[in-house]
Amino acid sequence: LEGGDDDEDGMEDTLALVLSQWRSSSGEGLQLDNVWSVYEHQRRVHLKHKKLAERAAEEMHRAAKMMQQMTRRYELRPPGVHRPDPDLASSTERGVAELLSNNKAARPFQFATTLRSAFRLKPRAAFACHFEGMEETVSVAYGMDGTVQLWDPQAREQIQVLTKDQLGVDFAEHMTQATPSLLAAVSGARSTACSLENQGRLMFIGRKPLSVRRENISLGAAQHWHAPAHDGFVSVVEGMMGGRAGGDHERGMMVSGGVSDRKVLVWSLRVSGSQVTKADVVQQMQTRHGSRVTALCYEPCYARVLSGSESGRISINDAETGQSATTAGSDDRLQNRVIGSIAICPTSPHLVMASCAQPGSQIRIMDMRQRQSVAQPALAFGLDTGRTQSRYARPAWHPAGGLVFCPFRCGLSGDGVVAIWDTRYARCADDAPQTYQPHKATVWSVSFAGQDRAGKTTMVTVSGDHNIGFTDFRI
Repeated sequence: LEGGDDDEDGMEDTLALVLSQWRSSSGEGLQLDNVWSVYEHQRRVHLKHKKLAERAAEEMHRAAKMMQQMTRRYELRPPGVHRPDPDLASSTERGVAELLSNNKAARPFQFATTLRSAFRLKPRAAFACHFEGMEETVSVAYGMDGTVQLWDPQAREQIQVLTKDQLGVDFAEHMTQATPSLLAAVSGARSTACSLENQGRLMFIGRKPLSVRRENISLGAAQHWHAPAHDGFVSVVEGMMGGRAGGDHERGMMVSGGVSDRKVLVWSLRVSGSQVTKADVVQQMQTRHGSRVTALCYEPCYARVLSGSESGRISINDAETGQSATTAGSDDRLQNRVIGSIAICPTSPHLVMASCAQPGSQIRIMDMRQRQSVAQPALAFGLDTGRTQSRYARPAWHPAGGLVFCPFRCGLSGDGVVAIWDTRYARCADDAPQTYQPHKATVWSVSFAGQDRAGKTTMVTVSGDHNIGFTDFRI
């Protein structure tokens, strides 16, 4: 028998198996054709596993070589660049492997964008929600026309609209999901005396206790809540569920930021049906914000509350104790640069993305394990548009991590552009990003609703053309 590429040990094992099967027949030997088929099958299985083992060894060698190169490049940084503590050497190597580790940027394949008319005035943002008892993701969009809208991103259909009269305010300035059945919001106001009375107030919008079927999703009337713990207006709120909604729908946690008092407070909520029955402040974060709080984010893995302000500072605090989790005295401020939003990488929770209102390097990636600040991040990139980026622009991580999608206004011919960076690409900050133009006017918000088994996700965008867009992406 010809062994081909098999080694001697593999040939001996195969022959031994063939002989054993020949003798295993009850008193009668197998036919020669059957012996040959058994041998061929075993030989092919052996070759298959041998090739898989060789391929795995090559991948491990390539990964080790790349890790060594990136670690050497990281150690040769100029003296002015932030270096991590020696005690964090192991986490530093992992962080280097996650950022700037590829020689080629991932290129998303986008399909046709579906636009739906949604707003009468400029939209604020859209975000994904997972309501209790549902498998599908719902998109919540809100704008300055005073509407709050529920959309099915898969069917591209509108589910429900809450009007300005139902909200009882001019519009929602900021919204988040506080519990699996409750939305929290901050009210905004026009420049009129009667409207300003309702500015900066907390609102809760609960889901009516109906059937869990998608077509029966319904939000109740807005519930206004007085917040005496803040000395003045509330500017921003953020839920503290983390990831997919779960747990007890009758209890929840959220964090709020103030305007004049600059406080960052953690709240405990008690919900009955679609109404909040109790809301108590359980902790105050020890921050050093010198102006109004403009961005909040909760990281559930490390139990951290991240807050950004108009003074360009990002504070990281322990959610339970309120203590600062950053190095004392560190330079954590961008002078006169407003922090517009903060987002955690869905696959690497220690990576933080912050968007800043400035002409260039608007996106900054920090590693919380290395105690990096927004002034000295691990990675900074953006577009030099010649104008300051709006603090209301909302970028987003792709659900698979690595890719950052950011809306930009680049002039009349470049409006409606979403720029895409791969933070794992070695020349991410140097090369021009990939761009996609789903709208004809400025895009204000990017979010993602779900991901199927094939890796396809739906990007949800809201734009100054008063439309909401749904785009399928596959990496």
